[in-house]
Amino acid sequence: MDSFFDLTIRPDTPDDAVELERLAQLDSRDRPPGHLLLGEAEGELIAAISLRDGSFIADPFKPTADAARLLSARRDQLVRALDGSLPARGRLPRLAGGRRRPVRAR
Repeated sequence: MDSFFDLTIRPDTPDDAVELERLAQLDSRDRPPGHLLLGEAEGELIAAISLRDGSFIADPFKPTADAARLLSARRDQLVRALDGSLPARGRLPRLAGGRRRPVRAR
């Protein structure tokens, strides 16, 4: 993977549980708490950040520094837009424009 790659950023779903556990084990960390934003490159989960506290896990065998910066910036945008509050359970509310597709960053 080059240092320039397409990164898909999307919220986690219950279907991501196995991949998140794999990623946490690779990073020798616990799964971050609460809702997560996921970073996927070439269809593979490479990083995740907690919307609750900003804790982060990433694949230590992939270049994830750019993904970490993008996920962190997107997390900050969402937290500000939601005024720092997140729903206790369920999916994230749709924000401006009702966009449901994953965000692709270059």
